[in-house]
Amino acid sequence: MLISQLPPGSRLRRALGGAEAWSEQVAAIHIEGQRNMAATLSAAGVKSGKIPKPVEPPKPGWKAEAEAKAERQGQKAARWIERNNARETDAGA
Repeated sequence: MLISQLPPGSRLRRALGGAEAWSEQVAAIHIEGQRNMAATLSAAGVKSGKIPKPVEPPKPGWKAEAEAKAERQGQKAARWIERNNARETDAGA
């Protein structure tokens, strides 16, 4: 199947999430950035427990979760608008 031959970091792999969401170059940038930050903070006297955890690729299913969250927020905003429009109508009457 051709889809399984797509390289890490391709648009489909990013949308699906997981370890294959990042290309080798992106993963290397994140690893090196974490090393540099840890070395800099350690040199500044920050305890190892206070150094932030490394960034990880998005978990599988992240896109569907983000879309569902946006939908819920949109519905919540619509309900808020309805409530406030009803208050204005009641106040004007």
